[in-house]
Amino acid sequence: MKKGTVAVLLSITLILTFTVALGCGGGGEEADTGKPVINTIDPEAGPRGTIVQVMGKSFGETQGNSVVHVGNKVAEDVLAWSDQSIAVRIPGNVNIAMQGISVLTTDGESNQLNFDVTKSDETPTPKPNENEVENPTPASAMLDYLKKKGINTSGWTFSVVKVSTKDPNWKIDKATKTNQATQYFLLRKEANGNWTVVYNGTAFTPDEMKGAGAPDDLWLQMPSPEPQPKSQQEVIFEYMNSKNINTTNASVYTYKQSRTDPAWELFYIDFPPEQQQTDLIFALHQENGQWVVKGYGSGPEVYNTPGLPDDLKAQQSQ
Repeated sequence: MKKGTVAVLLSITLILTFTVALGCGGGGEEADTGKPVINTIDPEAGPRGTIVQVMGKSFGETQGNSVVHVGNKVAEDVLAWSDQSIAVRIPGNVNIAMQGISVLTTDGESNQLNFDVTKSDETPTPKPNENEVENPTPASAMLDYLKKKGINTSGWTFSVVKVSTKDPNWKIDKATKTNQATQYFLLRKEANGNWTVVYNGTAFTPDEMKGAGAPDDLWLQMPSPEPQPKSQQEVIFEYMNSKNINTTNASVYTYKQSRTDPAWELFYIDFPPEQQQTDLIFALHQENGQWVVKGYGSGPEVYNTPGLPDDLKAQQSQ
């Protein structure tokens, strides 16, 4: 074989090798880390109490210990939760300003999309829902209403709370589902025998019931939804504040969840350089549905936390 032919073959081989290397090692899509991702929120602005639909991926099929953050507040009123969709009410204690919405799960915190919290001069008086379709039964009316709000209707159980004795055409029913906030419905029976959802929420006040036109024997205060357990981040920040540790601009990251006992997790706390605070590791344990700080520090003392699983202790050497 001539030398020129050998040179050409070597050149082709090098080019092919370099091309394969590029295809395998770079330029591809970033691997899915499992962290939640928010793609859209709807609407993007509104007053406190607005129900926002958060769309994305990797939220988890059920809420569990995951939370939605609105600014620096945790949204307590979560109406629906699935892996790709969350319906949440903007808390009443957030500041009127642009607030970031994010989702925190055991795999970490999502990106943040902004929601403009606008001023509302007064709470509007509840009125019958415009363009509401009448349904032959209360259950079908409630299911249809949930569907229009973009809520997954599978798994809900409906029951009667109270029927007006003054006007049996008015009643309050409730819908319950595991890991979801209880939904209450004010229903009215129309002249044609069909039912309409007049008002819906996780709690009613007497003024709201009166404003909706319900008979006065239904003007009652519905039980408020049970508070959601505090997130790991909230527990950590409260603990640091109790120890007089400056938490300004501190960031919390999920470090490791035990594979042998998922009730144990390690979290890494990153402080800004100007704070001159050593970064910390927290060991948290879930007890009776609540997260509890069992140990923290910047060194080996964290891995000596009593009860810490061996697979988390192994992190010390990594």
